[in-house]
Amino acid sequence: MELIIERIPTGIEGLDRLIEGGIPKFTSGIIITDRRSPGALFGKQILWNDLNRGLNCAYFHTRYASGKEFFDEMAGHGWDAEPYAERGSLRVADYLQLAELTPEDARSKRFVGDARKIEGQTISAAKLTELTRTANYDFALYD
Repeated sequence: MELIIERIPTGIEGLDRLIEGGIPKFTSGIIITDRRSPGALFGKQILWNDLNRGLNCAYFHTRYASGKEFFDEMAGHGWDAEPYAERGSLRVADYLQLAELTPEDARSKRFVGDARKIEGQTISAAKLTELTRTANYDFALYD
């Protein structure tokens, strides 16, 4: 008996052929890239294709990039992502801000084990991982 895995195409024909039709459904699809690299365009293209399929997506940036820059870059490729954000199917957020420890986190000592200072902020990879795991999106791009 052969197990058939339902897949979500990335919309990039060569990649879909290599990964047997797309990313397996019900798995996390996350791309982490430098916004100036070719991988950034690759990730944005998958994100755009997924938005057009009706999937929920997220774009996480650092303070070195902004949501406005993301929307401008997308528009430069002919992809108007702002209506998706307005409808709630696209979330754009600063991931260092999301991972920053709050006073409540510090009091509960929940995420302090892996806390690190980055540019004056105390952040926790564990907190970001938990937020990512419980989030309601099908694809995320970290830039």
